[in-house]
Amino acid sequence: MTSLENIKNVIKKLTSINELSEHLCYFGGAAPYLFFNQESNREHTDLDVLVDEKYMPTMRELVKQNFYYNPELDSLNLGLDNDYGLKTFIDGVYVEFEPMNIENEVFTRKSFSPSKKVAGIEQIPFENLEDIITTTKAGDAIISFQSVEMIKAQKEIYKREKDLLDIAFIDNQGIDFGKYERVKKSMQSATYNIISYEKPKETEITK
Repeated sequence: MTSLENIKNVIKKLTSINELSEHLCYFGGAAPYLFFNQESNREHTDLDVLVDEKYMPTMRELVKQNFYYNPELDSLNLGLDNDYGLKTFIDGVYVEFEPMNIENEVFTRKSFSPSKKVAGIEQIPFENLEDIITTTKAGDAIISFQSVEMIKAQKEIYKREKDLLDIAFIDNQGIDFGKYERVKKSMQSATYNIISYEKPKETEITK
């Protein structure tokens, strides 16, 4: 578990990487509090980061050179058919980098779970890109977030205790109801392709 302040410090570090910062989008449980610049008053398990898939090779090299790199937390070493991202630790914060692509009015996200041994591709059609991704300024930097309307709609599916807390926070801050309704409609048309995989033998893992 980690605090929101620790997550903020990691984002500052990622924002300072000029060749990558504009190609990152933050989402997940911490994102609404970061977007509204409010304290969450709860612990968080990780920082979720979407990466423009064209820049995943650059991100992967930066992780190898500057942060913690474990081959078993890199989807390219798991015998999968695609790049589903990688996980790392930055200053003690568990960070998940997931490839995304936005093309032909379809938002695509790829991810994997080392604990559940599954990987998947999520594709969501959208009417307006602003319904999916929004931006805010932090000093001189422009930071992208998944929209709070999208996060709210996703958390309403899971309804875990932490999701209910985050939903209440988002509602208290206020949302764009037109955007929210469009997002919910988009999610009803979403497609998911989930595959299971086995952990490769140690000798098969790329070092």
